[in-house]
Amino acid sequence: MKKKKRIEEIRLARLRELLIEAIRERSGKVVAIPSAAVMPIIFKNIFKIFLIILTAFIFLFSLKSFDVWFQELVTHPFEFLNDQMEFNPFFRTYLFFFIVGFGLFLWERKEFKEDQALIVRRAKEEVLEWQNFTDEELPNSVKELKQYLSENDDAFNIEEPREPVIKSLLRFFPRNVSQEDINELRQQLVTILSEKQQDTSKLPKGAPFNFVSLIRIVLLCGCLVVTLPIIWVFITSYYDALIMLAFLGIPISMLLFVLWFLYFEISSSVHEKRKIAFDNLFEIARAEIATYKDVAIENVPEQIKQLQRFIEGLESKYHISGDTK
Repeated sequence: MKKKKRIEEIRLARLRELLIEAIRERSGKVVAIPSAAVMPIIFKNIFKIFLIILTAFIFLFSLKSFDVWFQELVTHPFEFLNDQMEFNPFFRTYLFFFIVGFGLFLWERKEFKEDQALIVRRAKEEVLEWQNFTDEELPNSVKELKQYLSENDDAFNIEEPREPVIKSLLRFFPRNVSQEDINELRQQLVTILSEKQQDTSKLPKGAPFNFVSLIRIVLLCGCLVVTLPIIWVFITSYYDALIMLAFLGIPISMLLFVLWFLYFEISSSVHEKRKIAFDNLFEIARAEIATYKDVAIENVPEQIKQLQRFIEGLESKYHISGDTK
């Protein structure tokens, strides 16, 4: 499994290099393409070594009573796990890091598949840009890209996965708009409208990082500073937690309520402002693309093609019905 994944990363890294070179030779620009490695190798190795050391330490710690533990695990598994969770801090620590590691593995695999699909799609689009040229007229970078795609056709033949039920249900809930997407969309519109001598100063900017965002971070830190110690007290000792709540329950509850209320209220206003700016920019972008609806594909400016691809990505990301084809 690990060897197969490493081969996939090597193939994708090579495809990424060829794609960047082909785009640079055609347009003279260096574009941002997702990296083949989602998580740095050194981080994964450090995490694996830490888990191995922690596993060895727990094993050596429980070696003297291993036969008793094993008998309890076989005869009374649920009681054994409950006792370990309540009285063994090493077991709780190990279980926490194991769950975190498994979650990171699933997240990395999901991100890798998404980046792979994006790079392969961009590579095929780049080859299609040269479909009206003969093989002798193609630049060397495009020839290498085309040949590499054909040689690894089975590996890069990624079918569109069937949409999961959970993702279908998420369509009923609005997704918060990323400020990075707003900035990228606005920058592309500024480039296109500036060439037409149109005023771009009134294009919405969303809610960039400013004093309000700093207040959100401070409030979130305050919420975590108050919440995490309470959770830790409950995990370590129910008796101490009850004593603490008996004397400080009301003021702590009021403080938590105020902090979390302010945080979610400010976050809601920021997301609402970003959503309004995003909708306005999205409509302007669609209008710009629609002006080239009846123009032949080879006569469409490169900026409009790039905007078209970016819009399609946003439609998929935020579950927006597409009408820019």
